[in-house]
Amino acid sequence: MSGYIQSSEIQFNEMLTKYFVKSPLQLNKVNESDAEIFRLPNCETILAATTDIIQEEIEFGIYDDPYLIGWMVVTINISDLLAVGSKPLFILLNETFPSNSSQEYIDAVQKGIAEACDVYAVSVLGGDTNFSEKGAFGATAIGIIADKQKILTRKGCNEGDYIIVSGPLGIGNFHALLKITGQACDAFKPKPNCKSANLISRFASSCIDTSDGFVAALMTIAELNDIGANLNTDIIESVIPDFILEYCIVRKIHPWLMLAGIVGEYELLFTIRSNDIDIFLKESESISFKPQIIGRVKKENTISIKSGNNDFNIDCEKIKTLHRNLIHTGFDLYVNELARIFECLN
Repeated sequence: MSGYIQSSEIQFNEMLTKYFVKSPLQLNKVNESDAEIFRLPNCETILAATTDIIQEEIEFGIYDDPYLIGWMVVTINISDLLAVGSKPLFILLNETFPSNSSQEYIDAVQKGIAEACDVYAVSVLGGDTNFSEKGAFGATAIGIIADKQKILTRKGCNEGDYIIVSGPLGIGNFHALLKITGQACDAFKPKPNCKSANLISRFASSCIDTSDGFVAALMTIAELNDIGANLNTDIIESVIPDFILEYCIVRKIHPWLMLAGIVGEYELLFTIRSNDIDIFLKESESISFKPQIIGRVKKENTISIKSGNNDFNIDCEKIKTLHRNLIHTGFDLYVNELARIFECLN
């Protein structure tokens, strides 16, 4: 989930870094990848590093369980490393505990961190700890890229490439909806799959994680590659779990809200060349990985989906504006305006 205090996250990042001198050892440019990719001096080793923080999710009450906070501090950074084809190795922590934290709260956060590190096979090298009025938890993760001949970034897709997601979508936004509206919900515990990410890195022409939601991820890929997307008509049924669809029907909530909101599920959104798709799917089956093809890349700069006999173009600029202004407009207006964008899709 991002703050969106800027007109465009891509433009904002470019503004922030315009005074910095880029290292000749860095292999990616600003905005081009989920993690920074660089070669070590005087050798062939390629590493990836990323840093991310949880703060807004805590303030909004989306992450209110200390164990989940600890788990997510690791997960959000591991997800970035996997999106560039990196094998996660180490993590450094930056923890600011609320000044009134109990020992039980602190222990729960640390347990979430420890168990996530065990799942992803990474080691905590160290970090920094502080106390403040509000909590904020971040980390820096480091990984190694084994394939020195292929650097996976958000750029590289072309017209005709298949658009694929690594797993179910909408779970992050569903969890956020329940938490913000005070409804009971099952445990939210996203777990990026390192094994499938390794396979994806061998075949993908571009890749990004869905940490800010599916639509935000797809818009970023489209903008960076100057392309568009034709989405399959059955995308809702194919990627959103049945229990979420049933909830949407009962509550009369448009299911596209689960894809267009900005709380992600930390799956990978990637593209694959048409001549590689068959072998990719065959190898996916061999490791019991079930990626979902959701569309194709097109040259025209729109993201569209069939609605009856017509193509419905998703209003990406409107969605960007809503994301940007969420903190100022409030949750109810945000949801209502977001739903209005998709009201003609049944």
